[in-house]
Amino acid sequence: MTRLLSIVLIGLAAFSCKPAERVLGSKERTDKAYALAESITAERIRPILTALAHDSMKGRNTGSPEEWKAADYLAAWYTRIGATPAGVDGTWFQPFELARANRRWSLQAPTSAPAGADLLKSRNVVAVVEGSDPALRGQYVVVMAHYDHVGIGRADARGDSLHNGADDNASGTTGLMILAETLQQARAAGYGPRRSVLFLHVSAEERGLLGSRYFSDNPTRSIDSTIAAINLDMVGRIDQAHRDRADTNYIYLIGSELVSSHLDSLLRSANNRTGRLSLDPALNDINDPQQIYRRSDHWNFGRLGVPFAFFFSGLHEDYHRPGDESHKIAYEAMALRLRTAYGTVIELANTDKRPTIDNQLFIERAQQGR
Repeated sequence: MTRLLSIVLIGLAAFSCKPAERVLGSKERTDKAYALAESITAERIRPILTALAHDSMKGRNTGSPEEWKAADYLAAWYTRIGATPAGVDGTWFQPFELARANRRWSLQAPTSAPAGADLLKSRNVVAVVEGSDPALRGQYVVVMAHYDHVGIGRADARGDSLHNGADDNASGTTGLMILAETLQQARAAGYGPRRSVLFLHVSAEERGLLGSRYFSDNPTRSIDSTIAAINLDMVGRIDQAHRDRADTNYIYLIGSELVSSHLDSLLRSANNRTGRLSLDPALNDINDPQQIYRRSDHWNFGRLGVPFAFFFSGLHEDYHRPGDESHKIAYEAMALRLRTAYGTVIELANTDKRPTIDNQLFIERAQQGR
């Protein structure tokens, strides 16, 4: 598997990431960056996602050797494309420790963990594509995805007990890698983002959103300088509701207009220029009894007042089951979703005015959820 990961890194998208010296206006910069959205294709996505969800990765369970291998793979990717390390001590990594007592995991150092608790070490992976505008490069658009999954569990009817986690969340992880590479291409050509874009691969989502909680409590770039958070979690399948309607070009959009009208308008503009997806609002309800809007890693930014948008293609019959495998990914649909996400990042990074949360009910709920 190490050889497979190396082949993927060497074989994909050879280009120079050294920024060219060009001065462009904001609109021209944005228009030129948009042109690269067409380069986000199923062919770019497939080998990366397949490597992350390979059997040899054993489901990337939090703290496992295979999850650490995945983190090293991510670091090698960002090194190759010329991004900037944004972890601790000049590395790509932000390590943290977990303890489990009474069947519940929490963020605790071993010295403070209860006697007899299970202990784990894991890492977030953090990279930055640097902004080009001296006045704005100190502000950040955070794009996040969790890269952990649940490892090996109960066997299914086929006798397969390995949970590959292709959709959950090798899809979002691959998405971040592709978006970062594409932004670096724009930067190399002289029309990179005005603001910096921070790519945050969090661990321990499956343990209770703990990696993103750790980062948001111990950010390597300040929360005050974070203008928005985009979360890609399960963006690779077609759920039953949309299969029934023969609708593959969709995404559930959560947050966005529920949180910030400005963010929502930027996202819709980006979608019109890129993926042209149907933006399904069915799960975007602050009174939803399932509370979907706070059930993935973006919530640890939303609770601190950061506007967010969560891209999600919906639950399916293979959720948290061994059947979540790479050959079931809808690669063409996923490419369109990533194009819309890319356009959204471009809009956020280049807009003159940062978006704000303007839904008072959401503000009250967020304050209660801290």
